[in-house]
Amino acid sequence: MSNIKITQLPELAPTPLSGSDVFPVVSSNVTYQVTANAIADFVGGGANTGNVTFNDVNIIGTGNLNLQPSAAGNSDFLDIYLTGNVDIHVAAGNGSGNVILGTDEGSNVAVFQDGNVGIQAGNVGGTKTWAFDPTGNLTLPLNSVVYETNIPDGALSGSAIALKPVGGTTANQQLLIYPTANDGDHIHLTSGNLYATELFLGSDNLYVKLANTGNIIINSNDGNSSNAMWTFGTDGYLTFPRDAAGNTDPYLLIQGGPTPTIQSVDVSLAGPANLAIVSDYLEMSGFNGNTVTIYADDGEISTSDYLVLTANAAGNTNSWLFDPTGSLTLPPISLGVGLDEQTVIQSQRKRIPPLRWSSVIDGNTPTVVYTATNALTTSMKVTFQVQHGGLGMEFFDVSATYTGVDTYYTVSNRVAQPNIAASTVVVDLNGSTMQITITINSAAVTSWVTYDAVEFGIPND
Repeated sequence: MSNIKITQLPELAPTPLSGSDVFPVVSSNVTYQVTANAIADFVGGGANTGNVTFNDVNIIGTGNLNLQPSAAGNSDFLDIYLTGNVDIHVAAGNGSGNVILGTDEGSNVAVFQDGNVGIQAGNVGGTKTWAFDPTGNLTLPLNSVVYETNIPDGALSGSAIALKPVGGTTANQQLLIYPTANDGDHIHLTSGNLYATELFLGSDNLYVKLANTGNIIINSNDGNSSNAMWTFGTDGYLTFPRDAAGNTDPYLLIQGGPTPTIQSVDVSLAGPANLAIVSDYLEMSGFNGNTVTIYADDGEISTSDYLVLTANAAGNTNSWLFDPTGSLTLPPISLGVGLDEQTVIQSQRKRIPPLRWSSVIDGNTPTVVYTATNALTTSMKVTFQVQHGGLGMEFFDVSATYTGVDTYYTVSNRVAQPNIAASTVVVDLNGSTMQITITINSAAVTSWVTYDAVEFGIPND
């Protein structure tokens, strides 16, 4: 058969046709006149060549319209049909074939019998295919997958978008993106499980990492063997970089909490290490606005108010007070529970302020009121002030020397009110250390003793 042409010829008298009419093709060129809305079945005389041309004619079926490309050994056909009088469908008939819009070797859209839909881009030089499956997964050309899943926090509503790249070794090696609404307007980006699979923003060398330990790690890298790492720990510490990974340099740690701390830690000693602060000057201030400023180049420490230097060893605390008037108050000299005295150096003066004492004497009980520092003290001069209750003051010097066997002493420069009898003073040894004992001879029930002392050691042995 050559060409068969079906056309509507309005100038000719129409020949009604029915669905059972058969017109055999007996010539090389036959023109069939078909009226509008006629139903016809045309058979081309058993030949398999030639064209059928429609010119401005609608092909309308009474139900499904089936197009079968070949009847030889294949019963599949293209099924065209309507649903709801508004949607038109093109599907594979007979339930065994796939519908492919496009070529096998080039770009196409394929609807597969297993429920998948594929989009293929490319040409004879190569193709890439995106597969949409019935579970909602989108598989990319290199087999990475995009899909929706539940939000890891079961308390949150909605769903997460999952990006799962090919090549992972665990199910958690995927990115989850999800919003939250109940605790603010924001969006999350996590791994499948942050406490199993760590999340890196960056490469293996240059990154910000959410570690599976709960720490946050920042690693800088210039691409030329220089890198540094900061660790924000769950213990509240910020650990600063060291000079090089794996060396024994100290760690610099900053910790928050009730007592914020800056530490330099020596790993090998498991304790403190050196810490250097380099600055033109260092100023520290408190809530009340007072400041302490250190000028390292000048060796100067200045304050806007009092300056107190405190030493504490095994609970033994001593403080030196520098006040704005220029006075220096030395630490207390503790000689017993509740008994201390404190010397103040003011310009050229040394003062023992009011309400300070070193010893308390009950009545006429002989009481040790001073003991030399140790047996190395060979001579000493101690000036005493004794308050005899409410009777008044007694003031005198005790000078003593120790030969290694005996002590020699004198009491001099005694001054007292006439109603106060002179106290008895004895210098003897406590082992090899000199000590001074005072016995009150007045009628005072309680007496308080204050002293100022100078001690000497042997000049030459």
